Amino acid sequence: MATNVVTVDGRGRIAVPSALREQLDLKPGDALFVQVEENGIVLRFAKAMNPFDSFAALAEREYREGRTKNLRAFAAEEGISLDDDESLQG
Repeated sequence: MATNVVTVDGRGRIAVPSALREQLDLKPGDALFVQVEENGIVLRFAKAMNPFDSFAALAEREYREGRTKNLRAFAAEEGISLDDDESLQG
């Protein structure tokens, strides 16, 4: 495990070296979780990620590669009528 040095300025902001920012893919405005060990010596940083971001990226890739279908096509394949309330009763 590599050790990196970060600095704290007079306003309490932590400066992360550019090489480490690139390695962790940190961008301005990213949120980080910080875990402090009981003895207070070790800090662990973890980038806060929105789980929907990866889902949205997957959906966009599937769409661009033509592997999606619209709701009407899906309903027709499944025998579901979108125009008839009775078919939705189950």
